[in-house]
Order: sequence, then structure tokens, then C-alpha cells
Amino acid sequence: MGHRNLCVVGDDDQSIYGWRGAEVQHILNFQKDWPEAKVVRLEENYRSTAAILEYANRLIAFNRVRHAKVLRPARAGGQPPRVLQLQDETQEAEKIVADILVRLSQPGVAARDFAILCRTNEQPRSFETELRRANLPYVLVGGMSFFDRKEVRDLLAYLKLLDNPKDELSLLRIINTPARGIGNSTVKHLVGLATERGGHVGDLLPSAGQELQLNTSAAQAVSDFHTLIRSLRQAASRVSLAELVPLVIKETGYRGELDRIYSDPNDRDARAATMEEIVNAAANYEEHTAKPTLRGFLDEIALGHSDSSDDKDNQLRNNAIALMTLHSAKGLEFPYVYMVGMEEGFLPHKRSLAQEGSAIDEERRLCYVGVTRAEEELTLSFALARRKWGKARDTVPSRFLYEMTGQAENAHAKKSGPQRVPRDRETRHGKMGGGVV
Repeated sequence: MGHRNLCVVGDDDQSIYGWRGAEVQHILNFQKDWPEAKVVRLEENYRSTAAILEYANRLIAFNRVRHAKVLRPARAGGQPPRVLQLQDETQEAEKIVADILVRLSQPGVAARDFAILCRTNEQPRSFETELRRANLPYVLVGGMSFFDRKEVRDLLAYLKLLDNPKDELSLLRIINTPARGIGNSTVKHLVGLATERGGHVGDLLPSAGQELQLNTSAAQAVSDFHTLIRSLRQAASRVSLAELVPLVIKETGYRGELDRIYSDPNDRDARAATMEEIVNAAANYEEHTAKPTLRGFLDEIALGHSDSSDDKDNQLRNNAIALMTLHSAKGLEFPYVYMVGMEEGFLPHKRSLAQEGSAIDEERRLCYVGVTRAEEELTLSFALARRKWGKARDTVPSRFLYEMTGQAENAHAKKSGPQRVPRDRETRHGKMGGGVV
């Protein structure tokens, strides 16, 4: 480059795409690589209030390898961020959606003013369900709805078939999922014969091999599928929902099929996490329902399914609550921001916990990005217990909460998990009550 005219704009504190190959050192080493370059620090912030930026500056200062800079607010004052500690992920979703409902009743406040930011792709499930229950418009930004994922649809199809043997759509979806040797030709013959007789495909399964004159392997495959569904239906009448869902995953071999299809460990983990969330949803429904049933659970899950047309989707995008991951939120801004799941294992993510060092630094930058999306008010929430494969497990508040609230000395003194606190405990000014810190 003969003229050596070069302009670079970047913020090392917002470098959050290391998993895509982005390298923060490119920004950190710029002055070393181009020593004659003039550095202009853009430190004045016109978006967030002073109270929000106080949290952001205090947090990011814990990253030692960074350009020294402090965001200066153009807007003084502001409401101090809230820290909400809730009993579990269900109450977390209920509390936040209820809070949004109250704010929406105020003059001049619109759905587009709100964002719910999650660390992982599985967290939106409970919020999608709760937002639909409250009839609030929302849009999932930068990703697929939890309820539209293949793993979710497949698993729910099994549950629907167990609940209703005549649910032909569900049966046809999973008759060869995972692959069990029932080919398209066999399925076509089954459907044709059922149509001819005015009956259901499920009624033909016990005698399909003989009636359709299938070859030995196809007949055995259909017979095995029939035996599987019959066995699971019997189990559904005697085990809890929290036990039934993992039983379906195990007996169908669905997890093994994922391991076979997806060579990338991250893909396998992500899809396994999706299935785990359905198990958790079943356990949560069972715990919070007086008379839980499989049909009732399926009805509740149906709240998450979108039946809107393209026109309605476009309308929602013009005025809807944004539900997204922190990575998708970069570059956006909202008057009211809720950062949820502020727990060790979520933010910072469990993968980074195993690596520490630079991995934690990137998670901290991700948290910083989330905090600085808020213009007027920021709410940080965590659950005291969260389900893992249907079993409630105590959580540990994120170290970033301690850092933001000026209590970093307590960040590592929490080996046994947080002490339980009264429902809806809410704190301001960074003082997390109830014996948590």
C-alpha cells in the first residue's frame, strides 16, 4: 500500500465472534502493526444512561487485555439496573412477561421497545410460551423458533401419537424417524390401503406385512415400529411426563441417530440440548399443574407454535418484542432490555468455563454487548434452580453479576449454590439479597 492511507474502526470490547474465526488480537495489535496511525477514541455514549454505563464499565474492566477506555454517558442519571432472582426458569419467564405487560400499559410504550436477550438457543422456549399465553406480539430475531426445530417436531409427533393413535400426520412423520427400514414405497402402500378402506394407517400396522405382502425386512420393520409404539403407549399410562419424554428418546434411539448423522460435536450438543429442553418443559408443566396430563402438556406446548401468515409476521416485526440471543443483539438498541439466565454455565457458557482465560474474556465481552443494548432500563435475571433433563438443579449466579455490582470478591465464594429466597425477590443497586452474596 504505497499511500498508506488506512482507516479502521473497531471495538475490542465488542469482539464476540471468536467461534466464527474473529480474532480480537487484530484490534489489540493495530497500533503495533501501524505505529504511525492516529488513534481517535470514541468514548462518548449517546445511547445508555449513566446508571447503565456504570455497570458496563465496571464489568469490562475485568478484561485485562484490552485498550484502556471508559464509556462516558451523554445522558446523566437513569434508573439503576435491576437484578431479579427467581425460583426457576418458569417463574423467570412469568415474571419478565408480567413486567412487560405492566410497562406496556403505560402511555407511549410499545412492544418494539423491549428485548429479551438469551445466551443460548434453547432459553427462548419458556419465553415464547409465556409471551403467547399473554397474547403479546414477539419476533424471534436471527434464529428459528424453538418449536419449529426438527428435533422438537419429531419428539412431539411421538407424544401426539401416544396420546392419539389416530393422529396420522404424526405417525407418518416418525414412522421412519429415526431410520428403521420403512421406506417410502411401504409408507405409500400403507396410506393407499388405509384410504381405500376409509380407515387409519395405524390400524394396519399389526397386519401390514401380510396384507401388503411386504418383504421380510420391511415387514419386520413395520412390526417392530408397531411394538415400539404399543410399548410406549403402555408406559405413558403408568409413568410421569418427566419420565415419559426421556423414555421416548431412549426407546426410539433418537439420540443415537443424532450422534450418527452429525459429525460436529457442537451440532450434536445443540440438538441434544433441544431435546433436553422438551424434557424440562414436561417436568415444569407437571410441577406447576394440578392435574397434569399428556394432552394438557401438548396443548401447552402448542402455545409456542406460530400459525401466523407472512403478512402477520411482517406486521409483528414492525411492533413486536424482540426475543434473541446476545450474539444477534449486537448493533441493536432498545429502551428496555432483559438479560436472562445470568448463571454460571449460561453466561459465561459452560464451554468457556472449561477453558477459562480468553474464553471467559469473550463471554464477558458478550455480556458487555448485552448491557450496552439498553437505553433506558436494564433488568438482569437468574433462576435459583434450573432443570437438567427434567431434574431441578441449584444454579450459581454468574460471576458477571458480581463484577457489575461491585462484589467481585464474592464471585468465587459460592461453591454450594445460592440460598433460596422468597418468590419475586427483586433488588436494585446491585445488592442481591437473600443470602446470595
